[in-house]
Amino acid sequence: MMLKPQESGSTLPLYLTLVVILLLARLLIWSHPDPTHPDEVVFVEALGFPAAYPVHAPGYPLWVGLGTLAQSLGLTGYTAFKIWSLVASLVGPCLLLALGTYWFHRRIALLTALLFGLLPVTWFHSVTASTYVTASCFGIAIAWLIWTSIARQSNVRFWFASIALCVCLFLRTDVLLYLGPLLLFGAYCHRRSATAAALILPPIALVVFYWLAQQIYAGAEPDAFARRSLHARDVVMGTSVFELGLIDGLLRNGVKMCANLGWNLGSLVVALIVGTLLRRLTHSLYDEGSAGAINASANLTTWRRWFLLIWIAPGLLFLMLMHCAQGYFLWILPVICLGCVLLAQRLMPQRAVATTLFIALVITTVQFVFYPWSAASTGTKRTIDAKIGYQSLRGLQQIDRRELIHKQGDTWKTNAHSD
Repeated sequence: MMLKPQESGSTLPLYLTLVVILLLARLLIWSHPDPTHPDEVVFVEALGFPAAYPVHAPGYPLWVGLGTLAQSLGLTGYTAFKIWSLVASLVGPCLLLALGTYWFHRRIALLTALLFGLLPVTWFHSVTASTYVTASCFGIAIAWLIWTSIARQSNVRFWFASIALCVCLFLRTDVLLYLGPLLLFGAYCHRRSATAAALILPPIALVVFYWLAQQIYAGAEPDAFARRSLHARDVVMGTSVFELGLIDGLLRNGVKMCANLGWNLGSLVVALIVGTLLRRLTHSLYDEGSAGAINASANLTTWRRWFLLIWIAPGLLFLMLMHCAQGYFLWILPVICLGCVLLAQRLMPQRAVATTLFIALVITTVQFVFYPWSAASTGTKRTIDAKIGYQSLRGLQQIDRRELIHKQGDTWKTNAHSD
């Protein structure tokens, strides 16, 4: 059965509203000290593809290429990269809005996309030279193409999803880990030879990618690939449960996950709990009921549950078992936002869901804009400011002072490479 988005009038005003609000939010933080992370220094040095190998193996040729393109257009240094993060931070929520219209009413989808676009980690990275927001944009695009290919029974959309994954591979190779299983799930749902044939593209792209990386860098640095591969392996495995065990690995990553999810989604969780309790206490606040909900076939409803699970599972497992870094949450936060709203629709009617999302949106905006970050913090606040609170307006404006209160392993004694 084919399921299309609800179409009751033009959706253009929704996208314009989303882009305008997010663009104003980005302009608020456009100017800030740079870099926000040491890896960004290497990205800037990599502009023009010099001999030096960029950051971790096997490299980020698409990211360096995009920066080099922006440089040729007149943008320089750090700005040549953060302009792409800005664009991706607008396009990604628009794609999430497009996906949300398959499952929610349009105003619910708009609020969900706005919430994701204004989460502290999204807002923070939207004007940095890191790859995270751009990779997240690709991830949402791939998921949107896969779901719409299932809902519309479109082979062409599935092929585009496979192509998008191949392109993203040149930005971050770990896209295969996060979105590869979802592509396989899409092929399973189609069960057609024409669709299954698209699965051959990512392996071919991976071979081409490694060949390209060798061509660009191995000639100038013959041992670069081996050295950087070992370094990348140490960074990832150095914080994993496999090298650090259950306490310094699994438990530590779990605490970091809770801190990051709490900082970014705490307002949504609180709003959902309060909204659900109010719904149970009185029905008079919500006279609309759930009659406006979008209905899906039983088959698509089942597929949707599996779709969300397979979308989020690889990212959650990687963060828990391997390497828990703030930017990596941008792979999974879009699906968490969608999942929370789907859950809310089961607990309360449409008007209440919209009100809940709006309240969460206000709280998270106030949190980011007014959080009193300070390099002079002490005690518990120093820990919060150093580890997670810097993802705020004042934290970004003083990002060059974060090192005054942030030390590796100062709250959890371990030999891990990252906190």
